Amino acid sequence: MIPRPPSLDAVLTTLADEGLTAPVDPAAARQALLDDDERTGADTPMYIRTLVTSGAWLAGGMLIGLCAMLLDLDSGADCVIAGALLGTAGVAISRHERATYNEFLVQAGLVFIVAGNALLVFGVTDTANLEDTGFGFLLMAAGAVLFAVYPLVQGRTGAALEFLAGAAGLVYSTQNHYALDVLETAIGGAMVATWLGQAQWQSGRWAKLYEPVSRALVIAFFLGLFTTLMSADGYPNEAQPVGIPTTVTSALLLLWVAADALKETVGHVRRRDGMVAVVCIGGLALLTYSAPGIIGTALCLVLGLHRRSRWLVASATLFMCIFGVGFYYQLNIDLLTKSGMLAGSGLLLLGARLALRAGYAAPREVT
Repeated sequence: MIPRPPSLDAVLTTLADEGLTAPVDPAAARQALLDDDERTGADTPMYIRTLVTSGAWLAGGMLIGLCAMLLDLDSGADCVIAGALLGTAGVAISRHERATYNEFLVQAGLVFIVAGNALLVFGVTDTANLEDTGFGFLLMAAGAVLFAVYPLVQGRTGAALEFLAGAAGLVYSTQNHYALDVLETAIGGAMVATWLGQAQWQSGRWAKLYEPVSRALVIAFFLGLFTTLMSADGYPNEAQPVGIPTTVTSALLLLWVAADALKETVGHVRRRDGMVAVVCIGGLALLTYSAPGIIGTALCLVLGLHRRSRWLVASATLFMCIFGVGFYYQLNIDLLTKSGMLAGSGLLLLGARLALRAGYAAPREVT
């Protein structure tokens, strides 16, 4: 039976009694939460927000299509001008302060920014005849500018992703066999460090940057893993997708998460628990050495369970289903690997769930 969660009054009273905060009027705190719901739109039902978002993107797409037909964009310079105008209009819509949150205007601003950014990048690339390296630098510059001028989380997440896409373009232009693995390792390490250091991020001067950066790193890590579903036979003259090195680094990152979870739940890493974690994670890595997407998504799922993030758990579960189906139907992977993928990942996640659940059930003092 799930215990009943404490009320807001009880939480505020306990914090005040422990000396962790000054006495707070429960009525004022409740009103502040209600005001915040109205400001951020959190009080609007999800299906209403979905319909409003769909309507904004449909209306924005139709308006942009109409403008494209009327302006007859047939050169790179025309695309640059139109893209700059659309992007400026989107930023202006998004930066305008309102008394209450308006989902339609937020999404409409994003439509203009996305379309303007795409036209601007295409126009500059076409006009300047940029190579792969120049295109990568252009994406990174556009993402950095958008991150600086856009005030909301949605656009900043996309801007961070654009910056990472530019970095991926630069790495891809090197045509190095292991360059993508190095980039995937760097993104994975930054992702784990960001999520494990959540308290430090949110209590420091970079608190507003935490959510867009942390989510962008997760999505970029998943997109990098998605290249493992591509058959290397189809890209004989190009850089290969991420492979075995990503499996090894993902296993090491998973050990890092397991060690942090053990320290948080029981206070230290016992030798027996450490050996079990090494054997289980190492065994999964050996069985799925040619399927980095499995252990990579297992890393994100365990990280989400450890940090109690519904968003990360949901994202990892979705991509794990995609990777599981994709790898299972690849003919170049043997049955032993496929069996190890299914059995090993299942046992690993079951053990992680039981360990984390047991640790969370133990009472801990608030410090």
